[in-house]
Amino acid sequence: MYIFCDYVYLSLAVYKGLLVRKLKVGVLLDDDNNTKQIYDFLDVALDSKVYDVKFTITHYCFFKFPSIKEINISLLSNIYLFIKKLFLKLVIKFEVFLLIKNKKIVNNYFFKINIKNLSIRNFNIYNSALNGDFFYRYTEDEIIKIRRENVDLLIHYGSKKIPDELLKLFPSGVISLNYTNTTFSSSLCAGFYDVLNKHDTTSFSVKVTNYKLKKIEDVIFNGSIMTSFMFTLNLIRLYSKSNSVIHKLVENIASKRAHYHVVNQHRSMFPSYSVPSISVQILYLYKLFCCCYIRAWRSITSKTITWGVAYQFTDSWCDVSLSESTVIENPDNHYLADPFIIKQGNKHYCFVEDYDFAVRKGLITVYEIDPNGYKYLGVALEEEFHLSYPYLFRDGDNLYMCPESCSAKDIRLYKCVNFPLEWKLEKILIKNISAADTNIVKVDSTWWMMSNVDSSLLGNDHYSELHLFYSKDLLNGDWVEHKSNPVIYNASIGRNGGLFFDDENIYRVYQIQGCDLYGKSFGVSKVNEISRYKYEEDIQFEVAADYFDSIVATHTFNFTEGLIVLDFAKIDTYIK
Repeated sequence: MYIFCDYVYLSLAVYKGLLVRKLKVGVLLDDDNNTKQIYDFLDVALDSKVYDVKFTITHYCFFKFPSIKEINISLLSNIYLFIKKLFLKLVIKFEVFLLIKNKKIVNNYFFKINIKNLSIRNFNIYNSALNGDFFYRYTEDEIIKIRRENVDLLIHYGSKKIPDELLKLFPSGVISLNYTNTTFSSSLCAGFYDVLNKHDTTSFSVKVTNYKLKKIEDVIFNGSIMTSFMFTLNLIRLYSKSNSVIHKLVENIASKRAHYHVVNQHRSMFPSYSVPSISVQILYLYKLFCCCYIRAWRSITSKTITWGVAYQFTDSWCDVSLSESTVIENPDNHYLADPFIIKQGNKHYCFVEDYDFAVRKGLITVYEIDPNGYKYLGVALEEEFHLSYPYLFRDGDNLYMCPESCSAKDIRLYKCVNFPLEWKLEKILIKNISAADTNIVKVDSTWWMMSNVDSSLLGNDHYSELHLFYSKDLLNGDWVEHKSNPVIYNASIGRNGGLFFDDENIYRVYQIQGCDLYGKSFGVSKVNEISRYKYEEDIQFEVAADYFDSIVATHTFNFTEGLIVLDFAKIDTYIK
Protein backbone atom coordinates (compact mmCIF):
# COMPACT_ATOMS: atom_id res chain seq x y z
CA MET A 1 0.00 0.00 0.00
CA TYR A 2 1.22 3.50 -0.82
CA ILE A 3 0.26 6.37 1.46
CA PHE A 4 1.25 9.87 0.42
CA CYS A 5 1.03 12.56 3.07
CA ASP A 6 2.40 15.99 3.78
CA TYR A 7 6.17 16.54 3.89
CA VAL A 8 5.90 18.25 7.27
CA TYR A 9 3.71 18.23 10.35
CA LEU A 10 2.34 21.51 11.63
CA SER A 11 3.73 22.57 14.97
CA LEU A 12 2.36 26.11 15.14
CA ALA A 13 -1.04 27.50 14.24
CA VAL A 14 -1.43 29.94 11.38
CA TYR A 15 -2.84 33.19 12.72
CA LYS A 16 -4.95 35.11 10.22
CA GLY A 17 -4.08 38.74 9.81
CA LEU A 18 -0.70 38.42 11.52
CA LEU A 19 2.55 38.87 9.66
CA VAL A 20 5.07 36.18 10.49
CA ARG A 21 8.71 37.01 9.86
CA LYS A 22 10.38 35.33 6.95
CA LEU A 23 12.54 32.32 7.61
CA LYS A 24 16.21 33.27 7.47
CA VAL A 25 18.16 30.92 5.23
CA GLY A 26 21.84 30.54 4.46
CA VAL A 27 23.40 28.63 1.57
CA LEU A 28 26.75 26.84 1.79
CA LEU A 29 28.82 26.60 -1.42
CA ASP A 30 32.26 25.44 -2.48
CA ASP A 31 33.13 28.63 -4.37
CA ASP A 32 31.39 31.61 -5.98
CA ASN A 33 31.80 30.25 -9.52
CA ASN A 34 28.98 27.73 -9.52
CA THR A 35 26.98 25.72 -12.00
CA LYS A 36 23.62 26.84 -13.29
CA GLN A 37 21.97 24.50 -10.77
CA ILE A 38 23.06 26.75 -7.89
CA TYR A 39 22.38 29.95 -9.80
CA ASP A 40 18.85 28.85 -10.76
CA PHE A 41 18.02 27.91 -7.18
CA LEU A 42 19.23 31.23 -5.77
CA ASP A 43 17.42 33.14 -8.52
CA VAL A 44 14.11 31.45 -7.60
CA ALA A 45 14.77 31.68 -3.86
CA LEU A 46 15.25 35.45 -4.01
CA ASP A 47 11.62 35.79 -5.16
CA SER A 48 10.22 33.75 -2.26
CA LYS A 49 7.60 35.49 -0.13
CA VAL A 50 8.18 33.31 2.93
CA TYR A 51 11.95 32.94 3.25
CA ASP A 52 15.01 35.11 2.69
CA VAL A 53 18.45 33.99 1.60
CA LYS A 54 20.45 36.16 3.99
CA PHE A 55 23.92 35.10 2.91
CA THR A 56 26.07 32.45 1.30
CA ILE A 57 29.05 30.77 2.92
CA THR A 58 31.60 30.34 0.16
CA HIS A 59 34.67 28.17 0.60
CA TYR A 60 37.91 28.75 -1.25
CA CYS A 61 40.33 25.87 -0.94
CA PHE A 62 44.00 26.27 -1.73
CA PHE A 63 46.33 23.34 -1.95
CA LYS A 64 48.84 22.92 0.83
CA PHE A 65 51.99 21.31 -0.55
CA PRO A 66 52.59 18.18 1.51
CA SER A 67 55.68 17.46 3.49
CA ILE A 68 57.64 14.26 3.00
CA LYS A 69 55.76 12.70 5.94
CA GLU A 70 52.40 13.52 4.38
CA ILE A 71 53.20 11.83 1.07
CA ASN A 72 51.43 8.51 1.48
CA ILE A 73 48.95 6.20 -0.17
CA SER A 74 46.07 8.48 0.80
CA LEU A 75 47.63 11.38 -1.09
CA LEU A 76 48.12 9.22 -4.16
CA SER A 77 44.47 8.18 -3.90
CA ASN A 78 43.45 11.83 -3.88
CA ILE A 79 45.53 12.46 -6.98
CA TYR A 80 43.81 9.55 -8.73
CA LEU A 81 40.44 10.91 -7.59
CA PHE A 82 41.33 14.25 -9.17
CA ILE A 83 42.20 12.50 -12.46
CA LYS A 84 38.91 10.56 -12.42
CA LYS A 85 36.93 13.76 -11.86
CA LEU A 86 38.84 15.50 -14.64
CA PHE A 87 38.07 12.65 -17.04
CA LEU A 88 34.39 12.77 -16.06
CA LYS A 89 34.29 16.50 -16.76
CA LEU A 90 35.72 15.77 -20.21
CA VAL A 91 32.95 13.20 -20.72
CA ILE A 92 30.39 15.88 -19.84
CA LYS A 93 31.98 18.37 -22.26
CA PHE A 94 31.88 15.74 -25.01
CA GLU A 95 28.20 15.04 -24.36
CA VAL A 96 27.39 18.76 -24.29
CA PHE A 97 28.95 18.92 -27.77
CA LEU A 98 26.71 16.03 -28.90
CA LEU A 99 23.71 17.88 -27.52
CA ILE A 100 24.46 21.11 -29.37
CA LYS A 101 21.11 20.89 -31.18
CA ASN A 102 19.33 20.76 -27.83
CA LYS A 103 20.48 24.17 -26.64
CA LYS A 104 17.28 24.64 -24.65
CA ILE A 105 18.09 21.55 -22.57
CA VAL A 106 21.79 22.17 -22.03
CA ASN A 107 21.40 25.96 -21.72
CA ASN A 108 24.95 26.58 -20.44
CA TYR A 109 24.20 24.26 -17.55
CA PHE A 110 27.81 23.34 -16.87
CA PHE A 111 29.35 26.74 -17.47
CA LYS A 112 30.52 28.48 -14.32
CA ILE A 113 28.34 31.41 -13.26
CA ASN A 114 29.47 33.94 -10.67
CA ILE A 115 26.73 34.26 -8.05
CA LYS A 116 28.01 37.69 -7.03
CA ASN A 117 25.69 39.00 -9.77
CA LEU A 118 22.75 38.12 -7.49
CA SER A 119 23.78 40.65 -4.82
CA ILE A 120 23.65 38.23 -1.90
CA ARG A 121 25.88 38.88 1.11
CA ASN A 122 28.70 36.42 1.31
CA PHE A 123 31.09 35.03 3.90
CA ASN A 124 34.37 33.95 2.36
CA ILE A 125 36.04 31.01 4.09
CA TYR A 126 39.59 30.11 3.10
CA ASN A 127 40.62 26.50 3.77
CA SER A 128 43.72 24.56 3.02
CA ALA A 129 42.89 21.36 1.18
CA LEU A 130 44.38 18.87 3.58
CA ASN A 131 44.95 15.27 2.64
CA GLY A 132 41.98 13.11 3.65
CA ASP A 133 40.04 16.08 5.09
CA PHE A 134 36.29 15.49 4.66
CA PHE A 135 35.10 18.38 6.86
CA TYR A 136 35.00 22.14 6.37
CA ARG A 137 37.17 24.05 8.83
CA TYR A 138 36.26 27.33 10.53
CA THR A 139 38.10 29.70 12.80
CA GLU A 140 36.48 30.97 15.98
CA ASP A 141 36.04 34.44 14.43
CA GLU A 142 34.27 32.96 11.40
CA ILE A 143 31.86 31.03 13.63
CA ILE A 144 31.09 34.21 15.61
CA LYS A 145 30.33 36.18 12.41
CA ILE A 146 27.93 33.51 11.17
CA ARG A 147 26.24 33.22 14.58
CA ARG A 148 25.46 36.95 14.58
CA GLU A 149 23.24 36.50 11.52
CA ASN A 150 20.70 34.44 13.52
CA VAL A 151 19.93 32.24 10.53
CA ASP A 152 17.26 29.55 11.01
CA LEU A 153 18.16 27.08 8.28
CA LEU A 154 21.21 26.24 6.16
CA ILE A 155 21.00 24.70 2.68
CA HIS A 156 24.09 22.62 2.02
CA TYR A 157 25.26 22.60 -1.62
CA GLY A 158 28.89 21.93 -0.73
CA SER A 159 30.99 18.79 -1.13
CA LYS A 160 32.21 18.26 2.45
CA LYS A 161 30.66 17.62 5.85
CA ILE A 162 29.79 20.34 8.34
CA PRO A 163 31.50 20.35 11.76
CA ASP A 164 29.46 20.46 14.97
CA GLU A 165 30.40 24.04 15.81
CA LEU A 166 28.66 25.23 12.61
CA LEU A 167 25.78 22.74 12.73
CA LYS A 168 24.61 23.95 16.15
CA LEU A 169 24.10 27.52 14.82
CA PHE A 170 20.95 26.60 12.83
CA PRO A 171 17.87 25.76 14.97
CA SER A 172 15.92 24.39 11.99
CA GLY A 173 18.88 22.28 10.91
CA VAL A 174 20.87 21.80 7.72
CA ILE A 175 19.16 20.58 4.53
CA SER A 176 21.15 18.72 1.89
CA LEU A 177 20.50 16.81 -1.32
CA ASN A 178 21.53 13.21 -1.55
CA TYR A 179 21.73 11.19 -4.74
CA THR A 180 21.48 7.42 -4.74
CA ASN A 181 24.55 5.33 -5.48
CA THR A 182 26.93 8.22 -4.80
CA THR A 183 29.02 9.17 -1.84
CA PHE A 184 28.58 12.47 -0.01
CA SER A 185 31.14 14.37 -2.06
CA SER A 186 30.46 12.98 -5.54
CA SER A 187 27.30 14.73 -6.75
CA LEU A 188 29.21 15.40 -9.99
CA CYS A 189 28.57 11.75 -10.88
CA ALA A 190 25.00 11.65 -9.51
CA GLY A 191 23.00 9.11 -11.48
CA PHE A 192 26.01 7.92 -13.48
CA TYR A 193 25.56 4.27 -12.52
CA ASP A 194 21.82 4.46 -13.13
CA VAL A 195 22.57 5.42 -16.74
CA LEU A 196 25.43 2.93 -17.08
CA ASN A 197 23.33 0.03 -15.78
CA LYS A 198 20.13 1.22 -17.48
CA HIS A 199 18.09 1.43 -14.30
CA ASP A 200 14.53 2.54 -14.99
CA THR A 201 14.68 5.42 -12.52
CA THR A 202 17.25 7.67 -10.85
CA SER A 203 16.50 8.49 -7.23
CA PHE A 204 17.35 11.38 -4.96
CA SER A 205 16.47 12.38 -1.42
CA VAL A 206 16.54 15.42 0.84
CA LYS A 207 18.03 15.05 4.30
CA VAL A 208 17.99 17.31 7.32
CA THR A 209 20.61 17.23 10.04
CA ASN A 210 19.79 18.87 13.37
CA TYR A 211 22.30 19.23 16.18
CA LYS A 212 19.55 19.24 18.82
CA LEU A 213 18.35 15.86 17.53
CA LYS A 214 21.74 14.23 18.14
CA LYS A 215 22.93 15.01 14.62
CA ILE A 216 20.72 12.32 13.08
CA GLU A 217 20.31 12.65 9.29
CA ASP A 218 16.56 12.35 8.73
CA VAL A 219 15.21 11.79 5.22
CA ILE A 220 12.31 14.20 4.69
CA PHE A 221 11.77 13.58 0.98
CA ASN A 222 12.34 10.79 -1.55
CA GLY A 223 11.87 11.19 -5.29
CA SER A 224 12.83 9.60 -8.59
CA ILE A 225 12.99 10.60 -12.24
CA MET A 226 13.02 8.57 -15.45
CA THR A 227 16.61 7.67 -16.34
CA SER A 228 17.90 9.19 -19.59
CA PHE A 229 20.11 7.41 -22.12
CA MET A 230 22.90 9.98 -21.66
CA PHE A 231 24.62 10.82 -18.38
CA THR A 232 24.70 14.58 -18.97
CA LEU A 233 21.00 14.72 -19.83
CA ASN A 234 20.22 12.69 -16.74
CA LEU A 235 22.37 14.95 -14.57
CA ILE A 236 20.68 18.13 -15.85
CA ARG A 237 17.22 16.70 -15.21
CA LEU A 238 18.25 15.40 -11.78
CA TYR A 239 19.68 18.78 -10.74
CA SER A 240 16.69 20.74 -12.06
CA LYS A 241 14.05 18.50 -10.50
CA SER A 242 15.81 18.32 -7.12
CA ASN A 243 16.22 22.11 -7.11
CA SER A 244 12.47 22.62 -7.25
CA VAL A 245 12.00 20.13 -4.41
CA ILE A 246 14.45 21.99 -2.16
CA HIS A 247 12.65 25.28 -2.84
CA LYS A 248 9.23 23.74 -2.10
CA LEU A 249 10.42 22.10 1.12
CA VAL A 250 11.97 25.31 2.42
CA GLU A 251 8.79 27.24 1.58
CA ASN A 252 6.72 24.64 3.45
CA ILE A 253 8.96 24.90 6.49
CA ALA A 254 8.96 28.69 6.32
CA SER A 255 5.22 29.21 5.86
CA LYS A 256 4.13 26.63 8.43
CA ARG A 257 6.94 26.99 10.97
CA ALA A 258 6.84 23.23 11.06
CA HIS A 259 8.72 20.23 12.31
CA TYR A 260 9.94 17.80 9.67
CA HIS A 261 7.99 14.74 8.69
CA VAL A 262 10.50 11.90 8.43
CA VAL A 263 9.82 9.45 5.62
CA ASN A 264 11.17 5.95 5.24
CA GLN A 265 14.51 6.17 3.52
CA HIS A 266 14.68 4.49 0.14
CA ARG A 267 17.41 1.88 0.36
CA SER A 268 18.95 1.08 -2.98
CA MET A 269 19.61 -2.53 -3.88
CA PHE A 270 22.84 -1.35 -5.47
CA PRO A 271 26.05 -0.56 -3.59
CA SER A 272 27.15 3.00 -2.89
CA TYR A 273 29.64 4.28 -5.44
CA SER A 274 32.20 7.05 -5.58
CA VAL A 275 33.51 8.73 -8.73
CA PRO A 276 33.69 5.99 -11.43
CA SER A 277 37.10 4.74 -12.45
CA ILE A 278 38.48 5.67 -15.85
CA SER A 279 37.92 2.12 -17.12
CA VAL A 280 34.24 2.31 -16.07
CA GLN A 281 33.89 5.68 -17.78
CA ILE A 282 35.35 4.21 -20.97
CA LEU A 283 32.84 1.36 -20.72
CA TYR A 284 30.08 3.97 -20.41
CA LEU A 285 31.34 5.79 -23.53
CA TYR A 286 31.26 2.51 -25.45
CA LYS A 287 27.64 1.91 -24.40
CA LEU A 288 26.79 5.50 -25.32
CA PHE A 289 28.31 5.00 -28.77
CA CYS A 290 26.17 1.88 -29.30
CA CYS A 291 23.05 3.73 -28.19
CA CYS A 292 23.77 6.71 -30.48
CA TYR A 293 24.44 4.34 -33.39
CA ILE A 294 21.04 2.66 -32.91
CA ARG A 295 19.33 6.05 -32.71
CA ALA A 296 21.08 7.27 -35.86
CA TRP A 297 20.20 4.07 -37.76
CA ARG A 298 16.55 4.39 -36.78
CA SER A 299 16.55 7.98 -38.01
CA ILE A 300 18.13 7.02 -41.34
CA THR A 301 15.67 4.15 -41.86
CA SER A 302 12.67 6.23 -40.67
CA LYS A 303 11.97 3.96 -37.72
CA THR A 304 10.50 5.25 -34.48
CA ILE A 305 8.33 4.16 -31.59
CA THR A 306 4.80 3.98 -32.99
CA TRP A 307 1.75 3.59 -30.78
CA GLY A 308 -1.42 1.64 -31.45
CA VAL A 309 -4.78 1.04 -29.75
CA ALA A 310 -6.57 -2.23 -28.99
CA TYR A 311 -9.88 -3.16 -27.36
CA GLN A 312 -11.72 -6.17 -25.94
CA PHE A 313 -15.22 -6.79 -24.63
CA THR A 314 -15.14 -8.45 -21.21
CA ASP A 315 -17.15 -8.66 -18.01
CA SER A 316 -14.06 -8.43 -15.80
CA TRP A 317 -11.36 -5.81 -16.40
CA CYS A 318 -9.00 -7.46 -13.90
CA ASP A 319 -9.18 -10.99 -15.33
CA VAL A 320 -8.65 -10.81 -19.07
CA SER A 321 -6.22 -12.14 -21.67
CA LEU A 322 -4.92 -8.98 -23.33
CA SER A 323 -3.38 -10.97 -26.19
CA GLU A 324 -6.92 -11.60 -27.47
CA SER A 325 -7.62 -7.88 -27.90
CA THR A 326 -8.53 -6.46 -31.32
CA VAL A 327 -6.17 -3.84 -32.77
CA ILE A 328 -7.52 -0.69 -34.40
CA GLU A 329 -5.50 -0.11 -37.56
CA ASN A 330 -3.48 3.10 -37.59
CA PRO A 331 -4.18 5.56 -40.43
CA ASP A 332 -1.29 6.00 -42.89
CA ASN A 333 1.58 8.01 -41.40
CA HIS A 334 -0.34 8.38 -38.13
CA TYR A 335 -0.44 6.58 -34.84
CA LEU A 336 -3.21 6.22 -32.26
CA ALA A 337 -2.70 6.36 -28.48
CA ASP A 338 -4.29 7.35 -25.14
CA PRO A 339 -7.71 5.68 -25.64
CA PHE A 340 -10.70 6.70 -23.47
CA ILE A 341 -14.23 5.28 -23.67
CA ILE A 342 -17.66 6.77 -23.17
CA LYS A 343 -20.93 4.86 -23.56
CA GLN A 344 -23.71 6.83 -25.20
CA GLY A 345 -27.01 5.02 -25.49
CA ASN A 346 -26.10 1.39 -26.08
CA LYS A 347 -22.91 2.13 -28.02
CA HIS A 348 -19.27 2.54 -26.98
CA TYR A 349 -17.20 5.38 -28.39
CA CYS A 350 -13.42 5.46 -28.15
CA PHE A 351 -11.65 8.85 -28.18
CA VAL A 352 -7.94 8.69 -29.00
CA GLU A 353 -4.90 10.82 -29.64
CA ASP A 354 -4.34 10.76 -33.41
CA TYR A 355 -0.74 11.81 -34.09
CA ASP A 356 0.27 12.95 -37.58
CA PHE A 357 3.97 12.39 -38.35
CA ALA A 358 3.85 14.92 -41.20
CA VAL A 359 2.90 17.88 -39.01
CA ARG A 360 4.24 16.42 -35.73
CA LYS A 361 1.05 17.21 -33.88
CA GLY A 362 -1.78 15.27 -32.29
CA LEU A 363 -5.54 15.79 -32.42
CA ILE A 364 -8.50 13.89 -30.99
CA THR A 365 -10.46 11.47 -33.18
CA VAL A 366 -13.36 9.10 -32.42
CA TYR A 367 -14.08 5.44 -33.18
CA GLU A 368 -17.37 3.63 -32.63
CA ILE A 369 -16.79 0.13 -31.24
CA ASP A 370 -19.19 -2.82 -31.03
CA PRO A 371 -18.74 -6.62 -30.89
CA ASN A 372 -18.72 -6.75 -34.70
CA GLY A 373 -15.85 -4.31 -35.14
CA TYR A 374 -14.96 -0.62 -35.12
CA LYS A 375 -15.75 2.37 -37.32
CA TYR A 376 -13.89 5.67 -37.70
CA LEU A 377 -16.25 8.62 -37.11
CA GLY A 378 -14.02 11.64 -37.55
CA VAL A 379 -12.16 14.44 -35.78
CA ALA A 380 -13.62 15.49 -32.43
CA LEU A 381 -11.13 18.17 -31.47
CA GLU A 382 -8.22 19.96 -33.12
CA GLU A 383 -6.19 22.98 -32.05
CA GLU A 384 -3.12 24.79 -33.33
CA PHE A 385 -1.13 22.97 -30.66
CA HIS A 386 -0.70 19.30 -29.77
CA LEU A 387 -3.57 17.48 -28.05
CA SER A 388 -3.58 14.05 -26.43
CA TYR A 389 -4.99 12.10 -23.45
CA PRO A 390 -8.71 12.91 -24.07
CA TYR A 391 -10.01 12.29 -20.55
CA LEU A 392 -13.85 12.16 -20.55
CA PHE A 393 -16.32 12.59 -17.70
CA ARG A 394 -19.94 13.59 -17.08
CA ASP A 395 -21.50 16.17 -14.79
CA GLY A 396 -25.24 15.64 -14.86
CA ASP A 397 -26.37 15.80 -18.47
CA ASN A 398 -23.14 17.46 -19.62
CA LEU A 399 -20.20 15.59 -21.14
CA TYR A 400 -16.74 17.12 -20.79
CA MET A 401 -13.30 16.42 -22.16
CA CYS A 402 -10.04 17.46 -20.50
CA PRO A 403 -7.32 16.72 -23.07
CA GLU A 404 -3.64 17.28 -22.47
CA SER A 405 -2.80 20.78 -23.69
CA CYS A 406 0.70 21.08 -22.27
CA SER A 407 1.90 23.00 -25.33
CA ALA A 408 -0.57 25.77 -24.45
CA LYS A 409 0.69 25.85 -20.83
CA ASP A 410 -2.76 25.34 -19.35
CA ILE A 411 -5.35 22.81 -18.20
CA ARG A 412 -8.55 23.30 -20.20
CA LEU A 413 -12.05 21.89 -20.33
CA TYR A 414 -14.18 21.29 -23.43
CA LYS A 415 -17.93 20.69 -23.42
CA CYS A 416 -19.71 18.45 -25.89
CA VAL A 417 -22.18 20.40 -28.03
CA ASN A 418 -23.18 17.71 -30.52
CA PHE A 419 -21.96 14.21 -29.72
CA PRO A 420 -19.45 12.95 -30.67
CA LEU A 421 -17.73 15.38 -33.06
CA GLU A 422 -18.69 18.87 -31.91
CA TRP A 423 -16.99 20.36 -28.84
CA LYS A 424 -16.41 23.88 -27.57
CA LEU A 425 -13.87 25.29 -25.15
CA GLU A 426 -15.81 25.75 -21.91
CA LYS A 427 -13.12 27.09 -19.63
CA ILE A 428 -9.39 27.19 -18.98
CA LEU A 429 -9.27 25.78 -15.46
CA ILE A 430 -5.62 26.57 -14.65
CA LYS A 431 -3.35 28.91 -16.60
CA ASN A 432 0.44 29.16 -16.80
CA ILE A 433 1.14 25.59 -15.80
CA SER A 434 3.22 22.82 -17.34
CA ALA A 435 0.90 19.84 -16.90
CA ALA A 436 0.12 16.58 -18.69
CA ASP A 437 -2.42 13.73 -18.52
CA THR A 438 -5.06 15.28 -16.25
CA ASN A 439 -7.91 13.32 -14.63
CA ILE A 440 -10.94 15.06 -13.08
CA VAL A 441 -13.29 13.26 -10.70
CA LYS A 442 -15.99 14.28 -8.22
CA VAL A 443 -15.74 12.75 -4.75
CA ASP A 444 -18.68 13.58 -2.47
CA SER A 445 -19.20 17.32 -3.08
CA THR A 446 -15.65 18.17 -4.14
CA TRP A 447 -14.10 18.13 -7.60
CA TRP A 448 -10.59 16.68 -7.73
CA MET A 449 -7.97 17.14 -10.41
CA MET A 450 -5.03 14.73 -10.74
CA SER A 451 -2.35 16.12 -13.01
CA ASN A 452 1.29 15.45 -13.87
CA VAL A 453 2.94 18.81 -13.30
CA ASP A 454 6.57 19.69 -13.95
CA SER A 455 7.46 22.00 -11.07
CA SER A 456 11.05 22.45 -12.25
CA LEU A 457 12.43 24.98 -14.71
CA LEU A 458 12.67 22.25 -17.36
CA GLY A 459 8.98 22.55 -18.20
CA ASN A 460 8.85 19.25 -20.11
CA ASP A 461 9.42 16.51 -17.53
CA HIS A 462 6.01 15.10 -16.55
CA TYR A 463 7.05 11.55 -15.71
CA SER A 464 7.31 11.68 -11.91
CA GLU A 465 5.11 14.23 -10.17
CA LEU A 466 1.44 13.69 -9.41
CA HIS A 467 -0.25 16.88 -8.19
CA LEU A 468 -3.76 17.28 -6.79
CA PHE A 469 -6.06 20.31 -7.03
CA TYR A 470 -9.58 20.64 -5.70
CA SER A 471 -12.60 22.91 -6.14
CA LYS A 472 -16.18 23.05 -4.90
CA ASP A 473 -17.37 24.22 -8.31
CA LEU A 474 -16.17 22.66 -11.57
CA LEU A 475 -16.53 25.79 -13.70
CA ASN A 476 -16.75 28.77 -11.36
CA GLY A 477 -14.62 27.78 -8.38
CA ASP A 478 -10.93 28.34 -7.74
CA TRP A 479 -8.72 25.27 -8.03
CA VAL A 480 -6.73 24.98 -4.81
CA GLU A 481 -3.38 23.22 -4.75
CA HIS A 482 -3.17 20.29 -2.33
CA LYS A 483 -0.89 21.09 0.58
CA SER A 484 1.11 17.87 0.03
CA ASN A 485 1.87 18.43 -3.65
CA PRO A 486 3.36 16.51 -5.23
CA VAL A 487 1.52 13.66 -3.54
CA ILE A 488 3.66 11.25 -5.57
CA TYR A 489 7.19 11.88 -6.86
CA ASN A 490 8.11 8.58 -8.45
CA ALA A 491 8.70 7.81 -12.12
CA SER A 492 7.48 4.24 -11.56
CA ILE A 493 3.96 5.19 -10.40
CA GLY A 494 3.54 8.95 -10.80
CA ARG A 495 2.26 9.54 -14.33
CA ASN A 496 -1.39 8.96 -15.13
CA GLY A 497 -2.41 6.36 -17.69
CA GLY A 498 -6.18 6.39 -17.26
CA LEU A 499 -8.97 6.48 -14.67
CA PHE A 500 -12.08 4.33 -14.38
CA PHE A 501 -14.76 3.25 -11.91
CA ASP A 502 -16.07 -0.13 -10.78
CA ASP A 503 -18.46 -0.87 -7.88
CA GLU A 504 -18.21 2.77 -6.77
CA ASN A 505 -14.43 2.43 -6.47
CA ILE A 506 -11.98 4.72 -8.25
CA TYR A 507 -9.04 3.12 -10.05
CA ARG A 508 -6.09 5.19 -11.21
CA VAL A 509 -3.93 3.76 -13.96
CA TYR A 510 -0.28 4.73 -13.64
CA GLN A 511 2.60 4.52 -16.08
CA ILE A 512 5.88 2.76 -15.30
CA GLN A 513 8.75 4.53 -17.04
CA GLY A 514 11.82 2.69 -18.31
CA CYS A 515 15.35 3.85 -18.95
CA ASP A 516 14.91 6.25 -21.88
CA LEU A 517 11.59 4.52 -22.57
CA TYR A 518 8.38 6.44 -22.00
CA GLY A 519 5.46 4.28 -20.88
CA LYS A 520 7.38 1.03 -20.57
CA SER A 521 4.39 -0.59 -18.82
CA PHE A 522 1.43 0.30 -16.62
CA GLY A 523 -0.24 -0.59 -13.34
CA VAL A 524 -3.63 -0.11 -11.70
CA SER A 525 -4.16 1.33 -8.22
CA LYS A 526 -7.33 1.58 -6.17
CA VAL A 527 -7.80 5.06 -4.70
CA ASN A 528 -8.54 4.47 -1.02
CA GLU A 529 -8.67 8.07 0.14
CA ILE A 530 -8.50 11.48 -1.48
CA SER A 531 -9.00 14.44 0.83
CA ARG A 532 -7.49 17.81 1.68
CA TYR A 533 -5.18 16.11 4.15
CA LYS A 534 -4.26 12.81 2.56
CA TYR A 535 -3.94 10.82 -0.64
CA GLU A 536 -3.78 7.04 -0.42
CA GLU A 537 -3.85 4.37 -3.10
CA ASP A 538 -3.29 0.63 -3.15
CA ILE A 539 -1.58 -1.07 -6.11
CA GLN A 540 -3.75 -3.86 -7.60
CA PHE A 541 -1.55 -5.22 -10.40
CA GLU A 542 0.94 -4.28 -13.11
CA VAL A 543 1.01 -5.20 -16.80
CA ALA A 544 4.19 -5.71 -18.84
CA ALA A 545 4.46 -5.02 -22.57
CA ASP A 546 4.43 -8.67 -23.61
CA TYR A 547 0.86 -9.47 -24.66
CA PHE A 548 1.52 -8.79 -28.38
CA ASP A 549 4.55 -9.75 -30.44
CA SER A 550 7.35 -7.19 -30.73
CA ILE A 551 5.79 -4.52 -28.53
CA VAL A 552 8.12 -2.44 -26.34
CA ALA A 553 5.75 -0.30 -24.27
CA THR A 554 2.16 0.04 -23.03
CA HIS A 555 0.95 2.99 -20.97
CA THR A 556 -2.84 3.55 -21.11
CA PHE A 557 -5.70 1.35 -19.90
CA ASN A 558 -9.39 2.15 -19.42
CA PHE A 559 -12.62 0.27 -18.79
CA THR A 560 -16.27 1.27 -19.20
CA GLU A 561 -19.33 -0.99 -19.04
CA GLY A 562 -17.91 -4.19 -20.49
CA LEU A 563 -15.21 -2.74 -22.77
CA ILE A 564 -11.50 -2.30 -22.10
CA VAL A 565 -9.17 -0.24 -24.26
CA LEU A 566 -5.41 0.06 -24.04
CA ASP A 567 -2.46 1.17 -26.11
CA PHE A 568 0.90 -0.37 -26.99
CA ALA A 569 4.04 0.63 -28.87
CA LYS A 570 6.27 -0.96 -31.49
CA ILE A 571 9.34 0.22 -33.33
CA ASP A 572 7.98 0.78 -36.82
CA THR A 573 8.61 2.68 -40.04
CA TYR A 574 6.91 5.97 -40.83
CA ILE A 575 6.84 8.17 -43.94
CA LYS A 576 8.83 11.37 -43.65
